[in-house]
Amino acid sequence: MQQVSGILLACLLLASSATAQVSGRISGSVIDASGAAVGGADVELFLAGGEKPLLVSKTSAEGLYNFIGVRPAEYDLTVSAKGFTKSTRKGLTVDIARETDVPRIRLELAGVSQAVEVSAAVEGVDTATAEISSTVSMDEIKNLPILDRDVVSIMQIKAGVTYNGNSATTINGLRTSYSGMSLDGVNIQDNYIRDNALDYSPNKLRVGQVRQVTMITANPTAAAAGGATETAFSTPSGGNQFHGEAFWYNRN
Repeated sequence: MQQVSGILLACLLLASSATAQVSGRISGSVIDASGAAVGGADVELFLAGGEKPLLVSKTSAEGLYNFIGVRPAEYDLTVSAKGFTKSTRKGLTVDIARETDVPRIRLELAGVSQAVEVSAAVEGVDTATAEISSTVSMDEIKNLPILDRDVVSIMQIKAGVTYNGNSATTINGLRTSYSGMSLDGVNIQDNYIRDNALDYSPNKLRVGQVRQVTMITANPTAAAAGGATETAFSTPSGGNQFHGEAFWYNRN
């Protein structure tokens, strides 16, 4: 019984760790026209263009709300409260292993307008966390001549990442064993010989298998449990059709 209990506990810990790394987070606040916090407001999260909410929450007494375990995608967010008109934020982008800070939502008194819709804008400064991170979509780079279609090549173009062709890839001068790398929340490094922790992955991940990558190079939150830095890859969403790709390149 003790062995079975230990196995179940290990599975739960692995599942919770995977959920934290593979998903994103959303946070924000709600106020009224006078700037006072609106507590108890209903907050609903929809897939972009969807009709049924995926996640539902309520604001706290301070008007704050947050969603965790959100799969990277495009979302619409609606906020409604008694005596106020409904407000909608469209086109919120959630990235893997990062927190999306929604601009403060201001609710108008009922009767002023029936509904308010706002398209999400890119935030210049991340006010949700102190982590230094960035996300790259494969759509931005998939047609570049990346050597061997290796995703590690993408990491090596980021600020703070060092690779000279002979030594292992390092981030901010840290030991390679201090850096974690995961795919959909599952660690994909060679965890036996940590000297090549970022340069070798047993399943040889390629660009065509990746939807986006988030690199956290400093001040990671608890969601990045792999080390002082975290590189999190996510796969494309599934479907009922087969997809593939082929590339040809010549190197002299």
